[in-house]
Amino acid sequence: MTDLFRASDLSERSLSGAPAAPISPHPERGVLLIEDDPDLQWSVARLLSGSFARVVGARSGEAALEVISRWPADLVLVDEGLPGMSGLDVARAIQRTHPSIPVVLMGNAECHELRLAARLAGVVDVLAKPFRLEGLRELLARLSRLAQDMREGLGPEPLASL
Repeated sequence: MTDLFRASDLSERSLSGAPAAPISPHPERGVLLIEDDPDLQWSVARLLSGSFARVVGARSGEAALEVISRWPADLVLVDEGLPGMSGLDVARAIQRTHPSIPVVLMGNAECHELRLAARLAGVVDVLAKPFRLEGLRELLARLSRLAQDMREGLGPEPLASL
């Protein structure tokens, strides 16, 4: 199941889960949020709505890959513990087809093996779950600086957290 959230729609959508809006071709870009927990997906989408014009949610890796094939996001946030296709598998698939889109894995940031596997999969950072609003804002600021550096031809800086 895939849900579409626009920043303007978030205040009107109920927390109990309104029907999903269809995904349509649209010039706005934003965040693809891949999280199987609908409550967490909704909470994170609300947090992201202040920074992005559009937040698209997917609850599985397969649905996320279908979305990204039709809508190139500016950023992908993916849960490591998805049912079926893992978050790392999703990250690898997105990096193969859309290497310029930064992917952030949401999971156990304290696990060295996960951080290493994430780095090898092309993930730009691991956001520790559960996370605070401040942590998400810091991540968005780092990614904004990274995007600006890449536009200026400076290339990505190694992430201090990895």
